[in-house]
Amino acid sequence: MEALLRLNWQTFFDAMKDDQEMRSLEQVVSTATMEVQKGVSTCTIQRLHDASELEKLHAKFNKYNKSTSKMGRYWLSYVEMVSLLLRFVRSTRRRRLEFAPRVHS
Repeated sequence: MEALLRLNWQTFFDAMKDDQEMRSLEQVVSTATMEVQKGVSTCTIQRLHDASELEKLHAKFNKYNKSTSKMGRYWLSYVEMVSLLLRFVRSTRRRRLEFAPRVHS
């Protein structure tokens, strides 16, 4: 599953390589990756979580995925369903039965 997501992100970056905004967002991602590699801390994670650039990148990524082929959307749907199943299994193993997945329309 991780391989599918990596391929999807790589295809996204390849398709957006001429977009000027994407170049700056790609730099933010590179910087964030280096920060995490140096050491993971609560402060680092919180700073990344609050980064508006990463939100913009995720929004562009979602928009790109909605415009892909039917086969691409199928595999992204598959990844989403497997992720949901894994979250459910993890929550039942931890006996946290308040698992409430978000349903996408």
